Amino acid sequence: MKDDIKLWLPPMLTLLGTLIVVTFTAWLNTRSVHAMIEGLRQTMRGDLQKAFTRASWSIENKRLTPGFLAAQSNGKILIPSR
Repeated sequence: MKDDIKLWLPPMLTLLGTLIVVTFTAWLNTRSVHAMIEGLRQTMRGDLQKAFTRASWSIENKRLTPGFLAAQSNGKILIPSR
């Protein structure tokens, strides 16, 4: 029986070691990809927030108020039609 164990034990240990290494490497790669995706997601959220803030600021500053209309009409006050 000991001769049988000596025959199949080294290949089985090699397979087990390879499985452990491959699983650990895949786990590390998954964590790395997840971290990169999360970083990209945070960057995109920040960029979108800045764009929305700029767009809403721009819209707020271009509302048709009497002062805005007066400034655009060279001193003449324009009355917007409704």
